[in-house]
Amino acid sequence: TVLGNIEVIPAYLFDPTDLLKNIELADLMETEKADELLANHPGLQTFADAFVSSKYSTELAGISGSGPYRLAEWKKGEELILEKKKDWWGNAIMEERPLLKAIPQRLIYRAIADETVALTLFQSGEIDVIGDLSPNKFIELKEKQGTDSFYDLYSPTSLEYSYLSINTKSSKLADKRVRRALAHLMDLENINETVFYGLANRLVGPFLPSTNYYHDGLKPIPYQVEKARTLLNEAGWKDTNGNGIVDKMINGELVEMQLSIKMGNGSKEGKALADLFRNTAKKGGVDIVPTVMEFNQLRQEYRAKDFELVMIATTGYPVLDDPTLSWHTKFDNPKGSNRTGFGNSQSDALLEKIVETLDETERNKLYRDFQEIIYEEQPCIFIFTMKERIAVNNKFKMTASTLRPGFFENSFELK
Repeated sequence: TVLGNIEVIPAYLFDPTDLLKNIELADLMETEKADELLANHPGLQTFADAFVSSKYSTELAGISGSGPYRLAEWKKGEELILEKKKDWWGNAIMEERPLLKAIPQRLIYRAIADETVALTLFQSGEIDVIGDLSPNKFIELKEKQGTDSFYDLYSPTSLEYSYLSINTKSSKLADKRVRRALAHLMDLENINETVFYGLANRLVGPFLPSTNYYHDGLKPIPYQVEKARTLLNEAGWKDTNGNGIVDKMINGELVEMQLSIKMGNGSKEGKALADLFRNTAKKGGVDIVPTVMEFNQLRQEYRAKDFELVMIATTGYPVLDDPTLSWHTKFDNPKGSNRTGFGNSQSDALLEKIVETLDETERNKLYRDFQEIIYEEQPCIFIFTMKERIAVNNKFKMTASTLRPGFFENSFELK
């Protein structure tokens, strides 16, 4: 179960001696206050050490949530089995509270790295549900689907969206005209068709289009190579040595506009997107170098702000957004969560007003005003919201969801 986007976990298991009982969550979210607490509250470090220990990550007895299922078996990298808890208290109210439903007695998850193998097992009936299909495989299944098909396909719009995070403190990327030029060099309409098979939608800011404060008056930045070149030239970036890449004198040194774009190794589509971006960017005189790395390394370098460009996929939630942590300048510090380094007095003032404004109409206007600043400054290039790609054996009755993975397996019911 969750509260907003905060997971609710049992204190009796994770904090049996009530070490956190008198510590406010808000204080843990403030870097300075958290450091002060850590220095003056020895129990906090004790809790942190225990929380990340193997007991709570690899031992069955130490892994427990507040939902209807318990972890029964776990074969690392292969299979995970959940069993319904005895006397689950939600049984009595699950009809009026559908999220508390727990119809299957067992849920078996299988880790299958090879999508072709997974599809073969699905088509043979050995697995019942397959999610997060690659766009081309999903379209292939859709084209094969007939009236006698044994499966149903679902593609609800996901709450996940992708964007290109830009280090605005980099000497190459400090000028907003350069960042806007990069946006003009991404041929996202073509990428949607060739990489995502039309299963993506453009977006313009850091909020989901399904929110009532999303600024749909801002238009996606179009692919325009000449416009990009003009902006780069205005910012002082010109190809002075004739090698096809624009350059500029910075601190007495000729610097080429070569940019590393870092991304995790788990997404073939993300790598394809980066490769296509590299091709179109070169037409504007920008050399993009895709760098694929293991996710934990990527996360560490992103948090340390050791990057120029980073491809990010994140998930929004159906609750009011508080952009403060990601965008306020008070979090633009070595340990802070403002990764792009962007922010000014105007954007800070809007963020502060957003969180204290109760009137919905007024608050929505503040959200839109903030999006206009982000749109103008381009500290990130917002790319797509995605559609989920799910195939389910049609012996089940289920309802697709915008929440990942696109379905609630606890509510699956045989027809």
